[in-house]
Amino acid sequence: MKEAGKGARLPNKLSALLRVAVEDSKKLARRKGFELDMSTWVHMEASGQCAVCMAGTVMVSRFGVTVTSDEGDVIEPWDLSTVRERQMLAIDSMRVGQFAAAHYSLRLPPLKDGQRSALRSCEQLVTCREIAFYERADWRTYTKCAGLLEEVGL
Repeated sequence: MKEAGKGARLPNKLSALLRVAVEDSKKLARRKGFELDMSTWVHMEASGQCAVCMAGTVMVSRFGVTVTSDEGDVIEPWDLSTVRERQMLAIDSMRVGQFAAAHYSLRLPPLKDGQRSALRSCEQLVTCREIAFYERADWRTYTKCAGLLEEVGL
């Protein structure tokens, strides 16, 4: 595993972190040699494609993480620093609609009432799409959630 960009910093705010993940996912999905696959973090497949989930796209795009060309080479959040691990786990939690878990992963201050309500709204928006554990909602849904979170300071 190679981890470049050790100085790269991500926002420690749910809304901004979600926006980064959506932006990086869209970009990497169009890049040759990569495919979105929510069942893995960063994984080299037999086809030579590098499979990445939403958090994996951030690992590749922002941290310069790369896998070898060996089939089966995998990089996971716990291969990174503790702060980055928590951020990747928060992104993955938001992907499946677990926004309270994402908040907890980042070790943010206790929630205020309006913030709790925004988290619940985001959880309903993402989970009402009936996504399976290894799937995701559409990008517009995540962007809407980022806006709701931003409105309440998350």
